[in-house]
Amino acid sequence: MTETSGPAAIGPCILVVDDDPITLDLMENLLSHEGYEVLREGSAESALAAVATHTPRAAIVDLMLPGMDGVHLIQSLEPRVPVTAVILITGYQHHPRLDVARRLGIRTVLAKSTRFETVLRVVREVCR
Repeated sequence: MTETSGPAAIGPCILVVDDDPITLDLMENLLSHEGYEVLREGSAESALAAVATHTPRAAIVDLMLPGMDGVHLIQSLEPRVPVTAVILITGYQHHPRLDVARRLGIRTVLAKSTRFETVLRVVREVCR
């Protein structure tokens, strides 16, 4: 299900993809409060459908999604969302898919426990 938040959102559109509804809620609240339009999706497949009709400036993608994982999703999002505009989030410190992500050029990987201020700073940086 595609949802956008904040009727007053005037900032860039940020795609957030995570199968955890709590993480989606937290990211949506954080980003919409800062003026971003948030396109939230619970799976890689629904995210791909959403970008057919929306053009996000950046994406925050969970590494481990059911079905297609976050790395495959990021590859599929290009060229609509360049890999340099992707923030990969994960609950894992070490995972073989993180090495694959880095080889593909994904420069920004954050732990799910990252402070909100850091998430906002990174989103601002990738949206430049």
